Amino acid sequence: MLRLRYWLWPLLYVLSLVYGLGIWLWRITQVRKSKQHYACGLLAVGNLAVGGTGKTPHVLYLLEWLQKNRPKSRLGMLSRGYGRKTKGYLEASIDHTATELGDEPYQVFRTMAKQVRVFVSENRHVALAKHESDLDWVVLDDAYQQLSLQPRLNILLSDFQKPFYEDKLLPLGRLREQALQAKRADCLIITKCPNDLSELQQEHLKSQSIPYLKPNTAIFFSHIVYAPYRPLNELAKTFTAKSFWLLSGIAQYQGFEQHARSQLHVLGCKHLSDHVFYTQELILSIKKEFLASSQSHTAILTTEKDAVKLLSEPLASLLADIPVFFWPISVSFGQDTEAFHDFLDKKLK
Repeated sequence: MLRLRYWLWPLLYVLSLVYGLGIWLWRITQVRKSKQHYACGLLAVGNLAVGGTGKTPHVLYLLEWLQKNRPKSRLGMLSRGYGRKTKGYLEASIDHTATELGDEPYQVFRTMAKQVRVFVSENRHVALAKHESDLDWVVLDDAYQQLSLQPRLNILLSDFQKPFYEDKLLPLGRLREQALQAKRADCLIITKCPNDLSELQQEHLKSQSIPYLKPNTAIFFSHIVYAPYRPLNELAKTFTAKSFWLLSGIAQYQGFEQHARSQLHVLGCKHLSDHVFYTQELILSIKKEFLASSQSHTAILTTEKDAVKLLSEPLASLLADIPVFFWPISVSFGQDTEAFHDFLDKKLK
C-alpha cells in the first residue's frame, strides 16, 4: 500500500495543483458576485476539509444556545441536505425521512423539531428568501464556501487530529480550499480534542493557526461527549447486551470505534462510507455478517447519524429481529465554555 501511494504521489500532486487552480478561479467568480443580505441573522458553520469535523453536533449546540439565550427568537436551520434522494427546496416535517432530507438535517429535525424549523435546499438563497421575514436566526450547515452570503458569524471547524494547516488540497489531502482561506473565519473551533488537552497543546495549536487567520480571530477548543447508548428498536429495549458489533457510515469512524473499544466489549465492526445510502440489500448483507460473528448477548451499536436512517421502513422491519442501539453525542467546550458563550453573546446582539 505504501509503495502504491509512493508511485501515485506525483500524479496526486499534479491533480492537486489543477484542483487548486480550479478553486482559485471559482473563488474569483464568487467574490465578484454581490453578497445577498437577509433580514434574519445568519450563523455559518463549516470547514475547509471534506467531512468529519463534527458539524452537526456544533450546529445543535448553537441552536440550543440560541434557544436558551434568545428565547423569543424564531429559529431555523438550513442545509444543502447532502446525500438525499430529493432535489430542490424542502421544509422538514414528520412525513419526511432521512432519505428525503439527508441524514444530518433529519437528525437536527428529530432532535429539535419543536423549537427549530429545518430546511434543505441546494440553493441557500431560495430558502432564505422564503423565510427571512418569519425567522430571526438561521444556522447554516456546511456554509463556509457560500461566499455570496453575508453571515453575522462565520465559524470554521478543524479536526484536532488533522488541523487544516497540516492538510493539503484534494486529492493529495482533504482540503476543499487552500488553508489561507481560513482568513474568512470569525472564529476557529478545534474539534474532537482529547478531554485532557493541556494548555501547552492549546498554545501550540493556536500558534500554528494564527498565521492563517485574520487578526484577533477567536480560537476555541471542543471535545465530544458520549451520552449513554440508547435502544433504537423494540427488541433492544429489553435486551441485555454483553458485547457489541459496531456499524457506522461516517467520515471519521476512528473516534467512534476507539471510544467503544475503551468502554465496551467489541466483537467486530462494519465501517461504511460517509452518508451511505442503506438499501435493503445492504441491510441483509450487514445482518448476515453480524449473525456470523455475534454471540448470544451481542447487539449492534451504531452512530446517531446512522440511526436516523435505520429508523425508516423497510429497513427498520429488516432489523427488527436484531437488537440495535445507537450512541448519541454532543460537544462540550470545557474550560472554554464561558468564553465561547460570551463571544456568541457579543457577536449576536
